[in-house]
Amino acid sequence: RAFAASPRLVFWLLGLAFLKLVVHLQLAHICGEAYRPWRRTLLLPALLVSGGVAAGALPSRLQALVDDGLLCLTCVVLLAVSCAHLAVGASRELAEVLGQRVFSISPVASKAS
Repeated sequence: RAFAASPRLVFWLLGLAFLKLVVHLQLAHICGEAYRPWRRTLLLPALLVSGGVAAGALPSRLQALVDDGLLCLTCVVLLAVSCAHLAVGASRELAEVLGQRVFSISPVASKAS
C-alpha cells in the first residue's frame, strides 16, 4: 500500500538504507575493521517496516490504525538524519586524523605594515 501511495518515499527508504550499508562497508574496509552491517539506525527502520508489513495481515478494521505513508516517512527521515550524521562525523574524524580543518573558516591574517 505504501508503494502505491508514495513510490518516491519507498525508493528513498531503500536508497538511504543501501547508502548506510555501503558507506559502513567502505569505512570498515579502509580502516581494516570487521564489517557490522546491522546497526541501531538500520535496525529501527527495518523493525518498523516489518511491523507495518505484519500489520497488513491484521483484520481490515485494525489495518486502518497503521498509516503506511507515515511509517515510511518516519523511516526515511530517521535514515536521512542518520546519513547526514555519518557524513559529518566521518568527515570530522578523517580531518582530525589528517590534521586538516573542515567545516570551519580560518580567520583572515592581518598584514603588518
